[in-house]
Amino acid sequence: PIAIIGGELSADCAPRDANYAHFYDAATAPTWQVVVPQAGHFQFLDEQSLLDRSVCAAGRTPDATVRAVSRAAMVSWAEVLVRRRRPPGDRARLLAAAQEQLQALLPTGATLRCDSKNLLVS
Repeated sequence: PIAIIGGELSADCAPRDANYAHFYDAATAPTWQVVVPQAGHFQFLDEQSLLDRSVCAAGRTPDATVRAVSRAAMVSWAEVLVRRRRPPGDRARLLAAAQEQLQALLPTGATLRCDSKNLLVS
């Protein structure tokens, strides 16, 4: 199982053939992709250096919110897949509920994008 969390504005720092979208497209296992709106590549870090901030764009979503969404997404993914508490047929419903919870963490007007595939694979 794979969870991929990316920042909408990360394209300036991650090569096109090695970014989160590329990994999602190539995945064959159960995969959930969460794209945080208006988030840059280094906003996922607890601490950023001056070099980090000067090289990659930062978005309007606050750093703390980017990290909160990332942590919540990882816990949701673990609850749905890794702990295997539900049959594969329930995964899409559970991830939709998780997406609603993640959306609630974002500032008003920001829209989270989530995609999933191969959820019925055990």
